[in-house]
Amino acid sequence: MRSAPSVSAILTPTSASMGDTVRVRVNARDNAGLRSVGFAIINPAGDTLPGSRQFIQVAGAAVDTVFAFALPKSLQPAQFKVVGLAVNSADLRGVSAPLQLSVVDLLPPSVRITTPSEGDSYPLSDSILVRVQVADSGGVAEVRLRGVAIRRDSLQNTQVV
Repeated sequence: MRSAPSVSAILTPTSASMGDTVRVRVNARDNAGLRSVGFAIINPAGDTLPGSRQFIQVAGAAVDTVFAFALPKSLQPAQFKVVGLAVNSADLRGVSAPLQLSVVDLLPPSVRITTPSEGDSYPLSDSILVRVQVADSGGVAEVRLRGVAIRRDSLQNTQVV
């Protein structure tokens, strides 16, 4: 009776941020010969992360290869499982032990000041309306603004902050 291929996998790094690239090293062996090897990333709900199931065609009794996968920037922080996969010439599939991948939010929020424009000047006693656009994949908990006034003495060509 034929058996499934033996498969092991190594994940580097085991903790990454959205947009980072992870590498999955898959080592597979089968006496009858291998047809394909690959990997998959499984989300907490047990579904395969779209685009993360990758296979390549191979030949021979042993294969050791490395796959690279860029984590989508839209991915939410969570714990994922990564498995190495192999299919032999008898169409039997081997699966490695699951590896843990921690996806964390290390991306800074995006901040854009829409008004006032850079270089605008205002009278010293005037109020200034400041508008900003702030976005972060993990949500925005707080926004703080700090203003700095620069007074210019045109006669002496000096600045006071």
